[in-house]
Amino acid sequence: MKEPPRLVIPSAVERSGTESRDLVEFLESAAEVFRAMASRQPHGILRLRCAPLRMTTGCASALALLRVVLVFLLPLAVASAAPRYDNLVDVRAVDPTIVVDLRYGTADNVTGHALYPVAMPALVRPSTAARLAKAQEYLRARHYGLKIWDAYRPLAAQMELWQKTHNGSFVADPLTSNGSLHTWGVAVDATLVDAAGRDVPMPTKFDEFTSAAKLHYNGDDPVVKSHLKLLQRAMREGGFYGMRTEWWHFVAYDWKKYAPIREAKKVAD
Repeated sequence: MKEPPRLVIPSAVERSGTESRDLVEFLESAAEVFRAMASRQPHGILRLRCAPLRMTTGCASALALLRVVLVFLLPLAVASAAPRYDNLVDVRAVDPTIVVDLRYGTADNVTGHALYPVAMPALVRPSTAARLAKAQEYLRARHYGLKIWDAYRPLAAQMELWQKTHNGSFVADPLTSNGSLHTWGVAVDATLVDAAGRDVPMPTKFDEFTSAAKLHYNGDDPVVKSHLKLLQRAMREGGFYGMRTEWWHFVAYDWKKYAPIREAKKVAD
């Protein structure tokens, strides 16, 4: 059995001072991106090369150079490695720092069983993915991030959800009006995580179809209120608006430019 690709980071980094810690942390975050690519790459080693650095006054310029290289090159590498879909893109191919936990890909949802195929990625329209990346940038500057609970939803899954709930306040009837904008690839269900990717207190759990899930929080927990407002500000910054009955549901401003996609189809290489 072939050994999976791995990233080697040079150890000749003398950790002295805040700038040194920043550089090491940044290199480690780059490693996470490469690990995300690993299953798509040929057998071998992905090696990030840099000269031994003494972290003194020259560290700031070295760190700036690394950021320029990695910020521009890594997304291109990840995107080229990810599976491609007609009219849809993988959220993590656009921004691998976004956490994905598709609840309808597991039994941890209102139906009690998985509705999506194994290993289905979080898919959205390319313009919607760009909006999510902008929202993520806003949050990362504040030491938080996005977690995606749901993105594109196949029509068959939407029909099963409707059959299970028949609750138009939370689940759209797929056969009336616009149906669910999840099937258009322009809506996501999202929550907030801290800088380490851990869940933070929010108004409710996912798919808790109660009055407590409303967009406007009426509880008395100041931490929850602060987190929800931060999530809403970030998504507004990215170009999304919320839904009255679900604090986790966000729709791209430009959704009317698109149409439903019955089933996501992979593009042949």
